[in-house]
Amino acid sequence: MPPGRRHLAARWVKPASGTCWTSTDCGAKKSNHASERDSERVVAARAEHVETVCTRPDVARFHFLDETGLRLDYCRQYARAPGGQRVGQPVPLTRGRSLMLIGALPVQGLGAVQLLEGGLNYTNFAWYVIDCLGPTLQRGDVLVLDNLSVHKLPGVVDWLAERGVEVVFLPSPRPTLARLSRRGASLK
Repeated sequence: MPPGRRHLAARWVKPASGTCWTSTDCGAKKSNHASERDSERVVAARAEHVETVCTRPDVARFHFLDETGLRLDYCRQYARAPGGQRVGQPVPLTRGRSLMLIGALPVQGLGAVQLLEGGLNYTNFAWYVIDCLGPTLQRGDVLVLDNLSVHKLPGVVDWLAERGVEVVFLPSPRPTLARLSRRGASLK
C-alpha cells in the first residue's frame, strides 16, 4: 500500500460490536447501531434478500414503498443568540395534526405520493395501494415493503398478486434499502 494510502487507512477504525467508527476531516465520529443486526439469523436473512433481489433480470421494475410521519406543530428547540440575549419564538399552544406521507420509489424517481391525515391504518393502506399505487404498477413489477403489520394486509397482497405484481418484504431488522426514509427524514 502506498504511504499516502496507509495514512488514510489508519484513520479508519474497525467497528466493535454495536458501534461503527467513521472518519471525517475534523476527527472520528461514532455511530451506534442495533447489535441484533449482526446476529447470524439477520445476516443470513439479509444475504438471502440481497440474493433474491440481485438475481432479477430487470431492476427497473422494482418499486420501494415507504412512509414517514409528519407533525406540523414541531418547532426548533434550540437556537443561537448573541451572548446575554435570548431567542424568542412563538410555538403552537395546541397539538397540530399528525400526517403520514407515503410513496413509492422506483428507479425513475418518486411516484404515487400521498399525504394522509392521521397514522397509516389498514383502511388507508388499502385505499392507497388500490387507488394510488395500483394504477402505476404493471404486470411483472416488484413491490418491496418493510415489515410493518399494515403492509401484510392479506387482501391487498392477494390483489397485487392477481395483477402480476410480486410483493417482497425486507428482512427484519430492516436494512437501509428503502431510500424513501431518507427523503422523508429531510422533510422533517
